[in-house]
Amino acid sequence: MRITHHDFVTEVLDEWLTEARMVGFDRQGNTSYRCSDPDALVVAISAIAPLPPGRRQRGVFLPKIAERQGEKGLTARERVLKILSEIRNGDPIYPIEVHLSQNEEFIYEQHHGVHRLHLSIAVGFSQIAVIEVPKLVNSKNCINANS
Repeated sequence: MRITHHDFVTEVLDEWLTEARMVGFDRQGNTSYRCSDPDALVVAISAIAPLPPGRRQRGVFLPKIAERQGEKGLTARERVLKILSEIRNGDPIYPIEVHLSQNEEFIYEQHHGVHRLHLSIAVGFSQIAVIEVPKLVNSKNCINANS
């Protein structure tokens, strides 16, 4: 399945969607996945459309984030299947992390949550849970939406 968000195009393999039993998935009127907030942070629901495309450098792995979300050591396929399974089962999923953008095109830049954003688009959600976090100076874990 091809996913387009603004000028960014990516793909979720059809066999992964089939393996996750997402073919014919019924959102049952839900506009986003069920959100978990284990750190009791303030969470907002944002429309997906005004968020910047989720871009991440190839090969970037975020061990602390993955460990916090129970995904330590998972391959991209395993992470995708895990997230799709959580969406299908209505399990709570951690919000994506964003910070205020310096450019005029988008209010936010995405910090963490590329897989969750792309998979939300793939299953037809129009909204996603977000947490605003401070931008880290010289962070190697995130890239600007326009880079």
